[in-house]
Amino acid sequence: MAAKPIIEAVRDELIAQSIVRKPSVAGSAPPCWIEPRNGVPAPGEDTDGGSAAEKGATAVLGLWLAPGIPQEPQVASVIRHTVIAIEIRVKVAKDATTIENQIRNALNDKVDWDLGGLHIIDSLLYRELQAIERNAQGFTYDVAYGFHHYVTAP
Repeated sequence: MAAKPIIEAVRDELIAQSIVRKPSVAGSAPPCWIEPRNGVPAPGEDTDGGSAAEKGATAVLGLWLAPGIPQEPQVASVIRHTVIAIEIRVKVAKDATTIENQIRNALNDKVDWDLGGLHIIDSLLYRELQAIERNAQGFTYDVAYGFHHYVTAP
């Protein structure tokens, strides 16, 4: 089985843990976008031409590839350190901490595990939860996780 791109594998892991859902799938969990072109919509906000299922009532998440850490030349062809930033938009500030704690339990401090066909050497919190913006639409937070993993053939 070919490995998924790591950003998709992270979202799938969060879906498997019932933390998020794909935006195209209706449900009570918040939708989780992958690198949305127009940014992560606010909770309750319509997306351009999107369906009602794409709305998140109280929270919406987005995943982004973030700057990582280059590997040493001796291992760079077989090992990567990829960082995934997670944007969390919520109506109520405390909900961001609740969601981030769930994500932390799913991704942080894990060693020698499989993530969508990628062999993860370890995964760790890379950047703590931080407030980015507060406005009439709610609150925006950011957190990031680093994945030290083996490179697989496409």
